[in-house]
Amino acid sequence: MSNNKGSLDCLPIYSFLFPNEKGSSLYNAYDRNEVEDKLVIKIDQDGDHAPKFSVADDISEVYGLPRIHECINGQKPLRAVIDIDATQEDMGADGVKPGSVFIRICCSFIRALYRILDCTWEDILKGLVIATSSDPSKCSYHIIYALALLINHHELKAFTELVYTITGEKFGKYIDRGLPGQNFNLRLIGLAKKGRVKRILQFSLNNGWNELEYTRVQPPTSLELKVRPRILSTEKNNNPLRISVGSDILQKYADLVLQKYSNYLRDWTIEERDSENFVYFNRKAPLGCPLCKRIHDKDQRWFGHVCASSGRFIVKCFRQNSNERGVVFECDPSIAEKIQQNNKNLSLASHKIKGPGFPKAFVKMPSWVKYNEALTATETYKERYVRPLPNEGDIYVGSPWETGKTYVLEHLTISDDVNLLVLSTRHSYSNAVTTRLNLKSYCDIDGNINLPDHKRVVCQIESLHRITNNCKCSKKCKCLPTQYDLWLDEIVSIIAQAQSHLAGQSIEKLYKLIQEARRIIVMDNDLTDLNIEWIKALRKDIPLSIIHNTYQPQKGKTFRLAPNKETVLAELWDWAKQMSLLPFENRTSASLICHLRKDVQGIVRALKTDFPELQIKEYHGKSDPVEKAQDFSNVEESWKDIDLVAYTSTLKIGVSCTNPKFEQAFCLFNSYIETNARTNQMLFCMRCIKDYVCHIEQRLSNVPVTEKGLFQWLLNAKRECLPQELQNRGIFPDINSII
Repeated sequence: MSNNKGSLDCLPIYSFLFPNEKGSSLYNAYDRNEVEDKLVIKIDQDGDHAPKFSVADDISEVYGLPRIHECINGQKPLRAVIDIDATQEDMGADGVKPGSVFIRICCSFIRALYRILDCTWEDILKGLVIATSSDPSKCSYHIIYALALLINHHELKAFTELVYTITGEKFGKYIDRGLPGQNFNLRLIGLAKKGRVKRILQFSLNNGWNELEYTRVQPPTSLELKVRPRILSTEKNNNPLRISVGSDILQKYADLVLQKYSNYLRDWTIEERDSENFVYFNRKAPLGCPLCKRIHDKDQRWFGHVCASSGRFIVKCFRQNSNERGVVFECDPSIAEKIQQNNKNLSLASHKIKGPGFPKAFVKMPSWVKYNEALTATETYKERYVRPLPNEGDIYVGSPWETGKTYVLEHLTISDDVNLLVLSTRHSYSNAVTTRLNLKSYCDIDGNINLPDHKRVVCQIESLHRITNNCKCSKKCKCLPTQYDLWLDEIVSIIAQAQSHLAGQSIEKLYKLIQEARRIIVMDNDLTDLNIEWIKALRKDIPLSIIHNTYQPQKGKTFRLAPNKETVLAELWDWAKQMSLLPFENRTSASLICHLRKDVQGIVRALKTDFPELQIKEYHGKSDPVEKAQDFSNVEESWKDIDLVAYTSTLKIGVSCTNPKFEQAFCLFNSYIETNARTNQMLFCMRCIKDYVCHIEQRLSNVPVTEKGLFQWLLNAKRECLPQELQNRGIFPDINSII
């Protein structure tokens, strides 16, 4: 940052930004296109003077000047920003320390970003621009994420509320929740207030954030930052009759206007503003305006749009007030018909009865979730296996793959008068645990699954509607329902599936089962605060234990994201060519993992044709079931002479190969699910593989696939380094490094 102070006299221009009865406009000195990508600053004025605006190109022009703010157009993309403002008096009254306020809000800011970005915690940290005032009497911070843009102020507003919700009322009250708006101002980093300059922390300077453009909430488009799709907010539609009109129709109207006012207008352009298309007309010369009857000193454009209520095309001048009439061009009958149909659809939709909503896990917080304080684990440890579980109370266990979560369930003591109900999301998983846990599969039960009739039963989410808890009395009685313990394994997948269209009427059934269970056991490798709070809201006043095992069995593995399927196949063919030229004893083995059977069949067929020397095994839905059962009974023996094992999710859960010959995996997946339990199990059947190259066929989603986001749920490598309230969250290794 430059220490050279400037003055208002050094500014390129010192005038008003918009037309104003008290002065001229900034657009009188700059063309609209010139101002669009510049930093527009607001200079506070005392008394009733109109606020003044200017532009700045470098921090040296404004560094240290008092009361200067960045002007932000909330309808355009902007960076995620949080404004923290707490006085010593307020913090003293609440009994909190400035460091605690900053840490809590900063952690929440990072956690909120992690939910909407495809990158690691470390990358989020590197992208933080944090500035603080040197005023010791208050806790004042700006926290900006510099590497991505939110789509508009609605998304920023929703993001701010998410940060507030995660933080909780005690510390969240110091967040300026009213900051985002259609047009708002934020004190520019590097500017002074009461003689105190807001400076960037050394932490951010060390990461290279030392230029003015890096600190702007609305940076120049020349930075080419990626705009995140709308995730948290819903698109605002202030006009319920608004429709989207095609550019071809607007062009016809524009030509009509240009033809009528050919002496005054030069050309036109179509631009989008607030999700609606407008036509802007540029004039030829400073003649008297036919609409407002004024002579424009500078480039003042006309604009036109389709009126939603009538379908007419209305043209107005920027100098006209809202109550002044514009020129009306009659609409195309097809547009009027489209509007009438749209209004009819809206009317029908407004009378549609909706059932109770289900929480959108990890995207939008349930409205009933209250984060008063961050959760603290009852027990945190780092061991190869999960310890024996308590015999009383609800249990929440966060532990990675390969740490024996199913094993501890086998040895959990359950009294004879209590039944066990296990919920899973996959048929293959249900089959795998039935033997180990002595469960009866829902597939072997005809009709309803009545809990009193089945001591230990496993069921999938789609079949929850079959579960009943009725006594065996033939007549009406007052028998109490049978007590049962509920095991929810892979809770992230359960929540995701319960939200999907596959769940149907099972949603309310899931609520009821959780509420009525004697106790619940929740397990997941990615257990988070949100998962726990989601269930706690249904289990009020019931004692619980939260256990985190931070052991990292996947540490040291490499995951590479390929841009397309051809890249993975090229690497696979290179590997196959190299192995085919080596004697068997010098070869290494690999696995081919695919979601689709047709991929496995086609690739294996081609490999066998090109490289007949290689020994290849394939497993999918059409494979010989007898051969599969025989191979899966002892894969160490079955695969010891195999060069490539190709399989889909038909590979039985629990199959585990520890042969160190298997070093690589080539993966083709047809969807991206952040915590796809089926995919996880497919990946780690080969325990010794260290190098994975994957292509994920993008599904229709607003969550794009990036290398930074790929398998982040496997790589939270520093969980145990966090403060106690954030353990097992993978936020950052040294929380004091940013103070």
